[in-house]
Amino acid sequence: MRVSNEKPIRILHVDDEKNQLEFTKMFLEELDEEVTVDSVSDPLEAIQLQSRNSYDVIVSDYKMISMTGLELFRKVRERSDVPFILYTGRGSEEVAESAFEAGVDDYLKKEAEPSHYQVLSKRIRQTVERHRAEELYRRVVKDSRDGIIILADGRIEFANDAVCHMYGCDGPESFVGKTLKGFVVETEEEINSRLASIRNNGVNQLFEINFRTSTGAVRTAEVSASRITYLGKPSYICYLRDITSVRRMEERLEALIDRNKAS
Repeated sequence: MRVSNEKPIRILHVDDEKNQLEFTKMFLEELDEEVTVDSVSDPLEAIQLQSRNSYDVIVSDYKMISMTGLELFRKVRERSDVPFILYTGRGSEEVAESAFEAGVDDYLKKEAEPSHYQVLSKRIRQTVERHRAEELYRRVVKDSRDGIIILADGRIEFANDAVCHMYGCDGPESFVGKTLKGFVVETEEEINSRLASIRNNGVNQLFEINFRTSTGAVRTAEVSASRITYLGKPSYICYLRDITSVRRMEERLEALIDRNKAS
């Protein structure tokens, strides 16, 4: 049964056994019509192909003549973050542990049954789609004009570049692992009270905070906060937008209206 209406996936399959290359290509392209497989038996050729092409995933055997699949993974990772699946017939717990410690995206032991290729096909698509989702998330967060922070257990777990720009800090390391104390004018109790309202009511909250930049200037940010799960922990994601100029304009307008009333 073929899968349709899916985004195309380009696979680079590396294995020094010719029959394995042929069978894997045949079954994967038959199972998923959006899949194309380039098959190579030489890991060095695979490195060259990856540098010239944009593959969505590399599937590699572990035990090969010129180098192991883990050695290939490390060489590929020097140049690219393309998802990498170790697919081997000589698997063991030790090999699997080494693979995941090295950072391989997935590990699968070869099986003789043709139905096993359905498992491989599914794991490939899951790995690729997870990587695509992570890439999309990174692009959205990185390109966001709003500051984004994630709070968990009262500490900052994540901060994007826009937050660093707002505060005048060098990088996310100025925030990660720290509490909000020292960054905002409001007390921690006031901030925790607003977060508790999100926790208790289960809805997004929109509020304002005053924050102190690295130069000591006090500015105002509009904050939209909601609950999420981040790295397996209950957390809050907060979007911050600097509205200092808007508030100052409103203050000038109010002052002008008051003077006109007085006159």
